[in-house]
Amino acid sequence: PSSTMEAAKQTQPSNVQLCDPSSWPPQLAASKHGYISVVTFNTLRRNFTFEWANWVNKKYRSWEHRHGIVLDLIDSLEADILCLQEVELRSLEDDYAKRLVKLGYAYVHAKWKGKKDCDFTKPLIFYKTDRF
Repeated sequence: PSSTMEAAKQTQPSNVQLCDPSSWPPQLAASKHGYISVVTFNTLRRNFTFEWANWVNKKYRSWEHRHGIVLDLIDSLEADILCLQEVELRSLEDDYAKRLVKLGYAYVHAKWKGKKDCDFTKPLIFYKTDRF
């Protein structure tokens, strides 16, 4: 195979869709009986500082800039199950829940212990209520 993506495609079962970054965002087929679509996405938490990422242009670092783009991307994927990493539980409702609940999702997440600065950043799983 001439590329890593081609090699990966050759080893995947036929019902698994790999998405080449050059063709992003992927066009996922509508859910069919017996099939589900699962998307996982690292959101880079609201208060991510980019201290080590000086290669990211400053105008793209703000949550105000990134938030709308992340939500539009999530909406476009229409996943049955959506797994998000680095969600800040303190702002979960405003950042994701209000919009995704309107789109037919419910969600679960790990409990916030409220002890450490990073403890409030948790993975979050949204799922379509008409499917599960």
